[in-house]
Amino acid sequence: MTQEEKIYGMFGLMQRAGKLISGADAVRSSLESGRARVVVVTNDISSNTLDKILKSASVSSSASPAVLYRFGDSDMLGDRIGKRARTCVAIEDEGFATGLAQMLDGYNEEDEA
Repeated sequence: MTQEEKIYGMFGLMQRAGKLISGADAVRSSLESGRARVVVVTNDISSNTLDKILKSASVSSSASPAVLYRFGDSDMLGDRIGKRARTCVAIEDEGFATGLAQMLDGYNEEDEA
């Protein structure tokens, strides 16, 4: 199993556990309230939606801002979480957020090598 498949599997696990927030409006709300710990946007997100996400992150009420990652594509992400295409997701649960961040950091380091 590749690292990419493991990351997509983690998204599915978080969805089944009820710990994944998906969709631009829900992610923006999570960011603005300061609950989001990790936000993942897909590589095919529109610049308009990305700008809205970044604006919400900048007005976050949290002392520790969410970490933002770019990963994958919207069709695959939606498929893995049992929904239609999704361009962004947020994770509020500290344990899942930490685990996913470690996986994504390792994945991004492999890309840079």
